[in-house]
Amino acid sequence: MLGSITKILQRKFIDKRELEYNREKMKEMQKKMNELMKIGSEKSRKELELLQTEMLEVNTKILNQSMKLMWITMPIFLVAFTGMNHLYGGKSLESFIALPMFEGFNMLNPLSWIPVGLETSGIGFFKMYFFYYLIVSLGLNLVEKVYDKKIKPKMKK
Repeated sequence: MLGSITKILQRKFIDKRELEYNREKMKEMQKKMNELMKIGSEKSRKELELLQTEMLEVNTKILNQSMKLMWITMPIFLVAFTGMNHLYGGKSLESFIALPMFEGFNMLNPLSWIPVGLETSGIGFFKMYFFYYLIVSLGLNLVEKVYDKKIKPKMKK
């Protein structure tokens, strides 16, 4: 549910055309900056400084679009997590999908991130939510890409 809400809000608040344009512009600027760094003359340094300033402005535009979405989705997620934690916190749940099982999971030890098997029972709420959200988000991203490539070009004609 939250994944769907996030996708809908993302499509509403982030202008994909502008975002892609800014990303392409940054790639072009990066190429030009690399060329100017190879030259190393005084004129190229000044041009490089101007490019860096322009690149910072473009990067700020990209970040502002992302922040706008975050300010809207953050309260929704906080309320939803609080409610779900109240309902399911501390309970073991049954999953209809086998989820990875970890032994001694520790964020600071990357070797503990390797799953040791699959489990369907006795799963904590946050683990179950995380993997379900991941699966739904990947599915929605795939549907969105297919929609953008197949349906939108036909609508323009």
